[in-house]
Amino acid sequence: MELTTVIPVFNGERFLQTTLECLAMQSRRPDRVVVIDNGSTDRTPELVKGFRGIDCEFHQNPTNLGV
Repeated sequence: MELTTVIPVFNGERFLQTTLECLAMQSRRPDRVVVIDNGSTDRTPELVKGFRGIDCEFHQNPTNLGV
């Protein structure tokens, strides 16, 4: 069974690093991590793309699509 973790985020720079580090330290790490960014204007894309603790797929909406 494959474990996938999906993280929706908008301007989550403040919490994203800790979230990804926690995922990477789990005894049962996810097989797939998908971060879906809703048009962040902070450093969210750079944090995800630069994170080395676990492989992350990054998908960014071109604009904020709202809730």
